[in-house]
Amino acid sequence: MFAAACLAALLAAAGRASGEGRAPWKFAGETRFPSMEAITGRVRFGDTTENAAWTLVLMADGELRLYQTYPLRTARKLGDFPDSTLAAVSRKGKYAVVAAREGVMCLPLDGGDPLGPLAVDPQETRALDVSDSGVAAVAARGRILLYDFPAGKALASAENSGTACRIRGEWAVFGTADGSVMLYDLKDGKRRFAVRVGVRQAVVGVDVTAKGDLAAAALERASGVLLLKGEDGAKSAVLEPEGVDFFPGRPILKDCALSADGAFAAASYAGKYALFDLFVNKITGVCSTENNVQGRIRIVGERPTIFCCRTLTFREHQGGVYNALPDTPTLDLTAPPDKLEGVRAICYAPKADVFVLFLQNGRIEKLAAGARKRTPLPFSMAKGEPAVAPGGKRVLVRLAASLWLLGGQRGKRTTVPLEDGEVLFGFCGDARFFAARGKKADFYDSRGKPVVSADLPFEPRFAEGLQGRALFADESGRWAVVSLPAGTVESGKLEMGEKAVVAGLSSGGALVVNGIEGSYYRPRGGEMERLFRLPLGRGMTAFAVSAAADWIAYRTQAGAFVREVKTARSMRLPQAADYSTPAFSRNGRKLYFYSPAGIAAFRR
Repeated sequence: MFAAACLAALLAAAGRASGEGRAPWKFAGETRFPSMEAITGRVRFGDTTENAAWTLVLMADGELRLYQTYPLRTARKLGDFPDSTLAAVSRKGKYAVVAAREGVMCLPLDGGDPLGPLAVDPQETRALDVSDSGVAAVAARGRILLYDFPAGKALASAENSGTACRIRGEWAVFGTADGSVMLYDLKDGKRRFAVRVGVRQAVVGVDVTAKGDLAAAALERASGVLLLKGEDGAKSAVLEPEGVDFFPGRPILKDCALSADGAFAAASYAGKYALFDLFVNKITGVCSTENNVQGRIRIVGERPTIFCCRTLTFREHQGGVYNALPDTPTLDLTAPPDKLEGVRAICYAPKADVFVLFLQNGRIEKLAAGARKRTPLPFSMAKGEPAVAPGGKRVLVRLAASLWLLGGQRGKRTTVPLEDGEVLFGFCGDARFFAARGKKADFYDSRGKPVVSADLPFEPRFAEGLQGRALFADESGRWAVVSLPAGTVESGKLEMGEKAVVAGLSSGGALVVNGIEGSYYRPRGGEMERLFRLPLGRGMTAFAVSAAADWIAYRTQAGAFVREVKTARSMRLPQAADYSTPAFSRNGRKLYFYSPAGIAAFRR
């Protein structure tokens, strides 16, 4: 009996230590926002993975980026490649290649060092692709090449003027200027077949299935897509456009594509796309494009979807209808700046318990916590770093050489000139605000007029505005409080361990991190008083402390957590996994994790 009681006590203690038991914080709902980004500016070329999860984009200025396709978000900036002409991503998103000024570069998307360059003139390169093992196919003037970048050797080459190439699975297919199609096995670099399909006609497009059992080719002055058997290159079928409703004139091919399983084929014409069902070898859909773009296409996704490498648009097959391809793209990754609905930045106003959303198109909207409907504010700003007053009625936006104060019923704008350099800024209540540059902090009234200036004993790294005062700190533990209206300064330095650093400010205090331990201090009577010390884990990226300093919410690489100060018990919040920044309401009864992607709310 005694042993059983002891075991029960130990189990209960273990449960408390691990955060199990009654959950004090309950999930109160989630609000998601539209995609944060859209691709603006001139696009030179794009490519997408087999499942369309990732899209590689080469801009006209040579910038190369990898995006999460939906919702659209920049995953990585891969570099700047001036004078580059083409780029491609492997089917599972493991490698990318780009025809750069120095030659063809191979970029491991797991973060490894770039491979290459392979000496090929980008202006001579006509087509480019790469496998998930890092083998690149290059079709260039006077040359076709299969090159294994990780091994640093060529698998195959031929002195033919390449005009098109594609890689899928363990197979690479090339098209040439003399009308030939060649299929290679990537495992050993051997050529399976080489057939002439055109007389004095260049092959402008090729593709192959994942198993290599079917290849497709498009000739420059032909209207029908050629299907070739994978074992010997024998002609299997010709997919001709049909129907006067779809093709009143004679269409000329610009490119072709196959689905990975060989069930569908697609053709690109001037201003039109066609999708063929290969089970019946007939057209299942045709669409017209808004602009007469003549570029490369792919078939991607579980439901056959045509991706255009020039316009970055997706058109998904709509089953069960007469024309299965929509004229309007199912998804368009580009948009003019005034049409962007995504959220570029978000701020929380604790006094009003509202969020202020800064949209890509310049609009600024207010969203009450827990509500669905947004209220537009009477001012706009399409760029700049924002801050919001506690009451949510005034906004500060930091631009290159000025600070803009937006507020009032008529959306009045006031500009405060700034010098170049790093500026810390924020509100000291609903009316006054500050801007700190170097060791000087300037305070302004609600009209943007200077009120008082204060000299700080150090150059701050962090700043937080409070009601009638502002707190400043640097990573070494130096701190200062400037009180209004006189601008008096109290300052000091925290006693910290050798490896301890100040991680940031929240609710009028500073959090010091030393390894996995966090200590929270608030100024009191000219000194910094430690209110708690708790284990927080490694790799903390954001945190918030409640006004009463009885809870701390934080984000690490392991997820989102909230910890009670009194019991040191922590709770993981899986619903906040997609959001980066925590914030408590003024009464400490609500907790939010938010980012431009949305808001997750919790109550206790």
